[in-house]
Amino acid sequence: MERVYTFAFSTRNFKKAASLFLDSISTFTMYEILLYETFIFYTVLTSIITLDRVSLKQKVVDAPEILTVLGKIPFLSEFLNSLYECQYKAFFSAFAGMAEQIKFDRYLNPHFRFYMREVRTVVYSQFLESYKSVMVDAMANAFGVSVDFIDQDEGAVTLHCSWEASLQDRQGCRCFGDKSS
Repeated sequence: MERVYTFAFSTRNFKKAASLFLDSISTFTMYEILLYETFIFYTVLTSIITLDRVSLKQKVVDAPEILTVLGKIPFLSEFLNSLYECQYKAFFSAFAGMAEQIKFDRYLNPHFRFYMREVRTVVYSQFLESYKSVMVDAMANAFGVSVDFIDQDEGAVTLHCSWEASLQDRQGCRCFGDKSS
């Protein structure tokens, strides 16, 4: 953990951290430094923001080592599975519970805002991937949040989504959509 934290967590290199955690799952023996449940907690959190959907399914969602403890960590199973299954309302419900755990974690706390923004970016990107455009109120409804929440979070969507979503006005309706449309 010290190597992962020192190198990867402190520099926000969550991709490297996820890789190190995933590579260490089957040989984990650091019980005196870190509980196995905490190790899985970090593995899932770093993997969610760094792995593509197919890799997340193969390496995390279906991993027996992770499945054995996933239910023991509050909100983690719903957080992971609702993201993978595109159950966005359930995801945001679990997200709120996970936020408290992340905020009070000694390693993740310094990166709390960054991590939370990255998670929302992953979720928004996954949702928007299926659409050429979508009205903001439909997006808010899908996530179980208010339009105001989406409005306040536009920066994360506009600046960070990998497919470069933009907010546009279309016939008086505010929509998220592909810049080329």
